[in-house]
Amino acid sequence: MSYKIYLYDTETDCIGSGNLSSVYIQTQLEAAAGDDVEVHISSVGGSAFDAIAIYDLLKKYPGKITTYIDALAASAASVVAMGGRKVIMSKYALLMIHKPMVGTGGNADELLKDVQMLNVVQERLAQIYMDKSGLDGVTVNSLINSVTWMTADQALDLGFIDQIEDYQTEITNSALIKNYTNAAPAVYQRCINKLLNINNNSMNIENKELIEKTTSVLNKIMNFFKKVVNKQTITDKGTLHHADQIEEGAEVYQDEDMTTPAISDTYTCADGKQLDVKHGKIQTVTPADPETAPEAEDEDDNLPESKFKSTKKLLMYKTVCSS
Repeated sequence: MSYKIYLYDTETDCIGSGNLSSVYIQTQLEAAAGDDVEVHISSVGGSAFDAIAIYDLLKKYPGKITTYIDALAASAASVVAMGGRKVIMSKYALLMIHKPMVGTGGNADELLKDVQMLNVVQERLAQIYMDKSGLDGVTVNSLINSVTWMTADQALDLGFIDQIEDYQTEITNSALIKNYTNAAPAVYQRCINKLLNINNNSMNIENKELIEKTTSVLNKIMNFFKKVVNKQTITDKGTLHHADQIEEGAEVYQDEDMTTPAISDTYTCADGKQLDVKHGKIQTVTPADPETAPEAEDEDDNLPESKFKSTKKLLMYKTVCSS
């Protein structure tokens, strides 16, 4: 069970004071002793410096930190929210970012120093948002300067959060379909989603008979598509299995079921083309050198035995790095 920390504003405390200070968070993290931690946030903000300190504490914590935006993470509280390894936001909550402010007085020189300090602080806050969202500096600073309020959907689209928390009960049949589609290669997902209307309310009921029928249908669909879309390309490091043409961005697998992505490496095809594969996707296709490419009289007979293993298996489709 996760250790829970609640950063909820009170009548007297906000980020930087009381149970919402960096000192309090440090004692709570020490008490958690490396266990997974959930940090629940509902705050209008407070001290930017204390927020950065809390952010650093969360990032340095050895266990898994998940931050939850329960109602509002505004101003400094939005910085704290970014400290989670995973940021989850209630679908009813709001996230707000804006320029740092300071209440001050004094002569022109003192005010100019405050301006310079605020610009430096904004640079640091912007970097935190950039690191989380992946947005560029111009975009993030534009959002900061505009005083941006985000719903959960907007925050997810912009990359400030990782997940929206929905309180609807997971439906058995819907969950079953999601398990199939989420675990399948992308080409299977597209085909299944076209054939099954997963938003159809008739699927969203607890019904054992329907569950059994759904499972049977999905198994048949999966087995059918495995046979139909599985194309194979022979390389010097074994056979690559794929559904799309051999081209940049295509997914390739090392097994016939197309469940295990191909190992990151450079593969040489029978016609001399080279495929640079990383994380199961083709990054680049380098054309064959005309002087070294094998003649195309008979593909199977011309495969160099020292580099390519022949296959006796009957294939429904076979390509030799054709694009």
